[in-house]
Amino acid sequence: AEVKISQEAYLKPLLHALKYPASAVNGVLLGKCTKKDSASIQVEEAIPLLHAHLSLSPMMDAAFCVLDEYCQRKGLSIVGYYHANPTIDQPAPSPIAKRLADRIYDTVRESDKNGEVCMLIVDNSELEQLAQALNASRSLDE
Repeated sequence: AEVKISQEAYLKPLLHALKYPASAVNGVLLGKCTKKDSASIQVEEAIPLLHAHLSLSPMMDAAFCVLDEYCQRKGLSIVGYYHANPTIDQPAPSPIAKRLADRIYDTVRESDKNGEVCMLIVDNSELEQLAQALNASRSLDE
């Protein structure tokens, strides 16, 4: 499926990861999925969920209940999941991230057998380079 993401939805996972640099962070991507000639996902919002203790926990269940209500009010659907690992040397999704993404996929497929979802992985090494560049820029300004 082709994925298009709004600027806000792109920046929120990055800011979430930057706010908690030593923790894994995750959230869901909200938007719309169309199926004209081929599937297309339009990501309009990113909703941060957890940082540090990511799991299929009662907190996650409660978050999804609130998200369902929010999506109904906004006319959106859960179309994906985002994840950032706690360290730079982990570019691939962790096993828990994969389980959470699978759960979202299963939930979407329960309501729409042809539903599509996406997964966004934040590249911590790129964030580290960005932080270093920002720090260098601040040093030059002083």
